[in-house]
Formats: sequence, structure tokens, C-alpha cells
Amino acid sequence: MYSLATLREISEFLYQEQNEELVPIGSGFSLVIVQKESTFWYLVTCKHIVKPLLDTGENIYARFNRSDEMAVAAKPLQGNWHFHPDACVDLAVLQCPPGGGALEVIAMDADSLLTPNRSLVTGYTLKEGDGVFFSGLFEFYTGDRRNIPILRFGRVAMLTNENLPGKFGLARYHLLEIQAFPFNSGSPVFTMHPTVRGVDHSIVGVIAGFFPERQRARITETGEPVVFTHLGISSAVPAEAVAEILNSDALVRDREKGIGAGRIER
Repeated sequence: MYSLATLREISEFLYQEQNEELVPIGSGFSLVIVQKESTFWYLVTCKHIVKPLLDTGENIYARFNRSDEMAVAAKPLQGNWHFHPDACVDLAVLQCPPGGGALEVIAMDADSLLTPNRSLVTGYTLKEGDGVFFSGLFEFYTGDRRNIPILRFGRVAMLTNENLPGKFGLARYHLLEIQAFPFNSGSPVFTMHPTVRGVDHSIVGVIAGFFPERQRARITETGEPVVFTHLGISSAVPAEAVAEILNSDALVRDREKGIGAGRIER
């Protein structure tokens, strides 16, 4: 079982450069796959965050905590980006460990993704009403000497096998009774649940948007304006779709060849 502090710290803050300044574009999080004595690091976020910048050749930066001092460092993300074979799925996975300095990267094992196989192992299946929370970038305060993500809590509002509208078309989403705002896209969504061994945490999805994305207003019969903003419902790409990218033929072959492998100490 991961501590709440560890779960919060797997979140990364993503930026782009505008007028020689770094401005936030979203959130992401780190996963690892361990094979024998090697570990393979991946950064997961939403496709709608990074693809416009990739298409124009602009750098995407992640802000990491430093491991040698109480400070943060923004590093350009270099490596191969991978997308889901279904172009409507709003996910992007970067295949490459961060480099260029003493960085502290906290990651969860990819086995923490709530896939059908994990449900069989843990005996847990996500249900409507289950408690969930996410960890991501809060635009108004990100921390000075360390990344400080915000935590937001809620419940699963709707699970359906029907495809729902997203930024790239119709795809599967979990709907959550939880308030996400700009730059929360790409945040990991967790749940805490019982298992045969006790209590554990799983990643159930990735925040991708919220409803509605614009304000609507109407005038009452008395002439008073009423403004509707956030409905309190957010969408998350199911974690199973992340696993499908990680287990794609291209990434499996690269792991077999040791491409991007790091070392772990036992």
C-alpha cells in the first residue's frame, strides 16, 4: 500500500515556453515496469496536452524536484511519445527516463493500473459510488522549492461501456463526481480498496476534462441572471487504456531489447 504522500508525489507538472517563460499546460504522472534487474520509466498524460506542441515542434517541459537540494528543475522532455491505437483515446505516454541533473522522480509500478487482470488478483472491481481522488497541478500554487500537487476527492458517478464524447471523438470514459479544472488534465485518479491481503491503492484512470467547459447563463422570470459554471462532473480515461499503450508491440519490443532501461537496487 502506498502512502498518501507518495501517491501525491507521482504527479508531474507540465509546461511550455511562451515569451521566454514557462507556463503550465497540464499534469502527468510516472509509472515504471520492472523486468529482471532493469526498470523502464514512462510519463503518462493526455494527448490533448502534448500533441499540439509536438505537431509544431515545440518543447514540452516537466518540473521535477531535485534530489540534491530543496529546489525544482524544469527539464525538456526528450524521447518517443506513444499514443493509443484508437485515435479517439486521449492519452500520451513518453518513453524515456528524465536526465540532465540530480532529479527525484517518484513512480508507481504499472501493475497498479486497474485492469481486468488486476481486478482478478485483488478481487476488486470499480463501482459507481466508490471513492476516488486525483493529484495534479494547481495553477495558483505549485510550490517554490518542491512540487506541491493538489488533491481532490470525490466518487465515481457513472460507469458505462458506451463511448462518450471527448476531445478527439467518441471513446470510453469514467465520469467522476469530482471537480477538475484547467491543468488538472493528465492527473492520475486513485481509489483505495480492500484486497485479499488488506487495503491497497489502484490507478483507475487519467483526468481528461470536465463538464461543461464554458459558462452558460439564463435570465429568470424575475429578470435575475443565473450563471452555471462547473457541474462537478469530470471525465477520466480508464486505466486499462494506459496499460494497452504500455503493452503495445512497439514498447514490448523495446523492453525486450533493453531500450530505455535503468538499473534498480534491491
